[in-house]
Order: sequence, then structure tokens, then C-alpha cells
Amino acid sequence: FKYLVKTIKESYPDVLVSPYVMLGGTDCRFFSEITESAFRFSPVRMNNIELKKIHGKNESIRKTSLVEAVNFYKSLIEKHK
Repeated sequence: FKYLVKTIKESYPDVLVSPYVMLGGTDCRFFSEITESAFRFSPVRMNNIELKKIHGKNESIRKTSLVEAVNFYKSLIEKHK
């Protein structure tokens, strides 16, 4: 968790990091048999309008949010090597 928090803070210095309970059924549940270190986390900035569109009609995110998310995952993977 500390590694994840560090990477979040480096990628998103303007946000607060806090654990929370994710109620949705994510694909992460399929990885519990192969790892003890699966985090249910999405590094995507969304406003209230975008949050309401998740899994609905015209689901979308901003391109800038997508680029941020890709850069986050690249950082997470590269630093973990």
C-alpha cells in the first residue's frame, strides 16, 4: 500500500490519498487466486457528470484523464522492476 501511495502522490501531487471501501465488483476479484497484492484503484480523474456515466450510455472520460492514467501505470510498473 505504501508503494501505491507513493506513486499516487508522485503522479497526482494535488490529491489526498485515503483508503476506502470499493463496493463495485471489479475484475480484481479474478486475481485473488494468483496474488495477495491486488489493489482496487483507478487513477482516473472524473467529475460528477463523468461518474454518473460509468457503465452507462455514452460512458467516457476526458483525454487528459486517460493520458494521466497511462502515465501513472507506466510509473507504477517501471519503478517496480
